[in-house]
Amino acid sequence: MAVTFIAFMLLLIFAPHHLQRLGSFLRHQTGPGEIIIATAETSGHYYRLGQLIKKEMGKQQGQKVKVRVTGGSLENIKLIKNRDVHFALVQGGLWEDDTVNFKGLAAVATIGWQYVHILVPGDSPVREFKDLAGKTLSLGSGESGNAVLGRLVLNYFPSNFNIRPVHTEITNAAQDFQSGKMDALFTVYDLQAPVLEDLLDTARYRLVPIPEAEAIAYTIPGCFAAALPHSLYGPHRDIPARDMETFATLKVNTLLITHGEMNHYVIGNLLRTLYSTQFVKQSRLPDLNEEKGRKVFDLPLHPAAARFYHRNDPVTSDKYEIGSAFLASLLFLASMAGYFINRYKARQLKQRRNNIIPYFEELLGYSDKMAAVEDIEQLKNLLEQMMAMQRRAEKEWLEGKLDTEHMENLYAIYGIRCENAFHKMTLLQLIKNYTIMEKRNP
Repeated sequence: MAVTFIAFMLLLIFAPHHLQRLGSFLRHQTGPGEIIIATAETSGHYYRLGQLIKKEMGKQQGQKVKVRVTGGSLENIKLIKNRDVHFALVQGGLWEDDTVNFKGLAAVATIGWQYVHILVPGDSPVREFKDLAGKTLSLGSGESGNAVLGRLVLNYFPSNFNIRPVHTEITNAAQDFQSGKMDALFTVYDLQAPVLEDLLDTARYRLVPIPEAEAIAYTIPGCFAAALPHSLYGPHRDIPARDMETFATLKVNTLLITHGEMNHYVIGNLLRTLYSTQFVKQSRLPDLNEEKGRKVFDLPLHPAAARFYHRNDPVTSDKYEIGSAFLASLLFLASMAGYFINRYKARQLKQRRNNIIPYFEELLGYSDKMAAVEDIEQLKNLLEQMMAMQRRAEKEWLEGKLDTEHMENLYAIYGIRCENAFHKMTLLQLIKNYTIMEKRNP
């Protein structure tokens, strides 16, 4: 029992991932039969990732997955909080918005980056973000993280900036531009997203930079300054243009989140799927790896995810100190236990030795009495009493009340006394016989 406890504690300190694997094995049958992942509209990046997770989880883990189409990050957060879905893909950089409540939620992984793309018609006079003053800017769906981030970016600029926000869908972008419903489109997508490629490949639209990106990023936790690569889009790969020194914009991470009570085994399987070679290749996210996946910024990692990411970490100095203190405590407790056990054994030995003293005294008394008597019957009676005493001593020795070494001494003395008694009985009998013969033959 003690060895099992020590082994468990050492595993807990130095190799908790082994316990996590054991726990995962024991919980194998406790997860949901089908997990549901909330994504976004079918034309978006989240939906594509959700479908890929569904495919690879089924193939690699045998786990059934259902992809739920939603309006975006805000709806996904509500669905998670209501336990209507098990996982959700949401956009980072939403922490400062009062309409978003992440309480009770936990992150599983960062799955790549999304970049702010601001589209305008090719003939628009707008050359950078601040040129949108007084114009209409679409922030996308009202239930999307896109809209939340757009509002946070607009808050950076003075109130007289006077951009008029509206909500439209990117799938209707061409129609909304033509109808004058918007002058520009603020959208957050991964690089080379098909929906962006389709719009920009028409050569009727171009991208607008945000020179203030670095300053804006300081005001929005989880949002970072970034630069779009030149020649990323366009029919001739000319957007952004080559002659621009830096095409500044903003980026946020894509978060896979869950609730705090989510099954640990399922989370472990999901993470193993995400970082598999097949998933990374098909996701078109070459930077997807565990080192970057664990960086989730302001949202805490789910305990199962944290154990997964730290399962192969080397022993830290803190763990070494904790382990050393634990082992030192064990040694101290072992030495104290040994001390008290030895004291207890010494007292028990002393007590057993004290218990046998009366038998030695009684044996000595029988010896004196047998030496004094000259009658065979009296000697037999004393011998029977001494034998009964020895049987009592044997019974107490079997009960653990008498010391074995002293018991052996008692046996030795008892044997000598018996031998002396039998010798004396023989001698007395010979004398008796001799006396009888003398009387018969005077």
